[in-house]
Amino acid sequence: MSDAYLKATQREMERLEELLSHDPNFVKWKALQGVVEAFTPRTVDIGFGKFVPVSPGTAVIGVGSTGTTIAAALSPKPESNARQIQNAGVAYLRQKGSRAMSRELTEAIERAGVEIRGGDKVAVVAAHMSALKDLVDNVRGEGYGLKEWATSFFEGALNTYKESVLS
Repeated sequence: MSDAYLKATQREMERLEELLSHDPNFVKWKALQGVVEAFTPRTVDIGFGKFVPVSPGTAVIGVGSTGTTIAAALSPKPESNARQIQNAGVAYLRQKGSRAMSRELTEAIERAGVEIRGGDKVAVVAAHMSALKDLVDNVRGEGYGLKEWATSFFEGALNTYKESVLS
């Protein structure tokens, strides 16, 4: 596989993971995948064609001068509060199927059990949702919505136009 193709494939995988990371089912799947990977015995290539077994829950961080494996326990990184707010907000928008104002999103996120840290909770939610520029847009007076809705709307309108012109 060429270097350019591999890089393009990795970028596409990262883009899709970012897009899917706001879907609660995908988040759960990734967590389960992490558990399976953490507890699956494996071997690691430490160089010179030598493979060593590695206990589940550890990572090889080096090889000692005598060839012994130096390993460290892995600790899963908890999801940031901002990411929790964003995931819950996007999940609510998907479930609702229409735009929502900041206050409505704030209430839905709190009902989902996500703690919103900060003095003005509505402003905190608005800031975190606005940071999702590739996934979410905000229309003044209408609230936040998923950009995929606009794409599907325009694709549908284009198809309707094509059908009317061709018939």
